[in-house]
Amino acid sequence: MTATARTRLGPTGSRVLVGAVLVGGLGFWVGYVELVAIGLCGLLAVALAVVVPRAGSPMRFHRHHLTRLVQRGATIQVSLEAEADRATPPVKLIDQLAGATVVVDCPQVAPGHPAVMRYRLRALRRGAYRIGPVLEERTDPFGLVTRTVRHDV
Repeated sequence: MTATARTRLGPTGSRVLVGAVLVGGLGFWVGYVELVAIGLCGLLAVALAVVVPRAGSPMRFHRHHLTRLVQRGATIQVSLEAEADRATPPVKLIDQLAGATVVVDCPQVAPGHPAVMRYRLRALRRGAYRIGPVLEERTDPFGLVTRTVRHDV
């Protein structure tokens, strides 16, 4: 199982970045040092949110009881088990089946106590299908940056 991560600015992070550049530029243009300092603080906050996220994810996922062949329009019952080496806060998971996605709320996972989520996916075509990968989305406390970790399950 491999996990790859991607970090992107959220809507709040984009607004803070644009506001910091505008306020800092205005302060520099009119010679108002306090506005330049405010702009630099905004840039620093966004830079720290992008650079200092947690490296990797402590979570591992396992699927249980999947059917191999389906009819078009059939509903597939998925059971996803999440386990972690250390306590993890609640997180949003995104699962996929041939273009259809479902968002699943994963509760807090404690070491040695796996959490099991059950949900349904609707098949858009019949036959064999590829399910996944599971995308784990975490946002920093201020909503500046969203980090997406892809888990091949």
